[in-house]
Order: sequence, then C-alpha cells, then structure tokens
Amino acid sequence: MQTIGATSLSRWFKIRQVGYCPADADTKEGPLMKPRIKIGIIACGVLATALAATLPARAETIFLKCGTFNVTTVDLTKKTVNNNPASITLTSIDWETHGEFVVHLHIDRVAGTETIEHHGQRFAPEPCNTVKKPATKF
Repeated sequence: MQTIGATSLSRWFKIRQVGYCPADADTKEGPLMKPRIKIGIIACGVLATALAATLPARAETIFLKCGTFNVTTVDLTKKTVNNNPASITLTSIDWETHGEFVVHLHIDRVAGTETIEHHGQRFAPEPCNTVKKPATKF
C-alpha cells in the first residue's frame, strides 16, 4: 500500500491552486491539458459550429390562406394570429376576434383546416394552405 507523503500532498494542492498537474510521475511541470487534447476540443467545437450552421432555420412567422378569407399571419414566437393573442400548439391554433361580435377561429394543423364559430353557429371547415409573405404597398 502506498503512503501519501508531503510531496504528493503538495502536488495535489498545486494542481488545485495553480491549474497545473504533473506530466508524469517524475516531474512537477506540464499544463493541465496536453496539446492533443486541446486540438481535439477545438476541432469538436469547429465541427459543432459547422453542423449548426447547416441546419434549416425554423420559421417564426407563417402565412396561411384558408378558404376565401384574407391571408392569416401566424407569429409562432409571439403566439399571435393577425396580432390577436392565440393558443398555439403542435396540433392546433386557436384565437378569437372582437369586432361587432366575437368570432372564435380554430385551425387544425394536422388536417389543415380552419373552423369558424360565432353566434353559436359553427361553419364547415375550410382547407388551409401556406403561402408566401404577402406583398405590401409600403
């Protein structure tokens, strides 16, 4: 069984305080990480950055044309539809508008349809399609 002497303890304290560790058992010099390890870590960092840059960006805003209505703007980041607060999940988008009367709107993201309800009457679902960002005059 090996005994821990004053030299071993002083090495341990030097590692903790200064950030160096012995390169081998005979010397007290050497950086904490060998050059090969540093190069490997740098190479992994460069590779991870390159892979992240090639991933497709996820859209934060989508534009939908449902039935005969105008284009609907869905902001996934702000969770709004046409600037109205919305409940947005992976399977549905729900919101309401407040004009002369309250209109509840529901988009089924799985089926790709929009359902409108107002005055207690629910209308037949209309198909929805994604469209490009509409042109603006300004």
